[in-house]
Amino acid sequence: MDEHTRHPRLRLVRSDVRTISEQRGSSEPRLSADVPAEPTAAKSRSGDARPRLELLTAPPTLGAPDTMESSRAAAQLELLSPVAAAGPSLLGFFQMYEAHGDSFACMIEQVRPAWVFDLRALPSFYLLRLNRRRAIHLFRRCRVSYCSANKRFDLWDRHDPRLGSGEIAQALNGFVNEPELPGMRGPIICLVDDEEVLATCRAVFPNELQPAPRGGWRTHVFDNQARVHV
Repeated sequence: MDEHTRHPRLRLVRSDVRTISEQRGSSEPRLSADVPAEPTAAKSRSGDARPRLELLTAPPTLGAPDTMESSRAAAQLELLSPVAAAGPSLLGFFQMYEAHGDSFACMIEQVRPAWVFDLRALPSFYLLRLNRRRAIHLFRRCRVSYCSANKRFDLWDRHDPRLGSGEIAQALNGFVNEPELPGMRGPIICLVDDEEVLATCRAVFPNELQPAPRGGWRTHVFDNQARVHV
């Protein structure tokens, strides 16, 4: 049985789409009423047919687990379990620059974040043993909601001062509480592509993301070079 048979089909949208949300009682995401849905991935401005991932909300049901990915996640269970145990209070940071795809996949599978906030100016999931399609499949299977600050808040510079001022975090507060979106809840994973940006966001975001869990956010920086072979 192929991937398309096992899992619900995911519709992706152009970069100018404003919202994408769940249909109640259905595993298919839908576009807001004022934006026409496209049955296939939209073409980019350069003319290619690669999908632009802006916002993905978690489906209401899980598909059957992928054997290879589950085995890889189990191989790092001891390493990640104490962190994953932080549950809704976890605010994690993952440095995507030169990251290993296995490390990213195992982190998502074990933590199963409610939200992934992509704070990179140039979002990409083309890592060793990972690509955009696999990342989307991983988010769907682990019921992850994803938001790109690049597409949503016009974040085009990795050193955008709005990251340090808290403006991006405050914008995320307002955005995730829009109708039909899950709201601000953890665990949360923030994707960055620069050590300086990581340090800045780790200092600012725990105080700005609201509502915070009782006792505040517990921050953690994940190892982005772990290699697990199965």
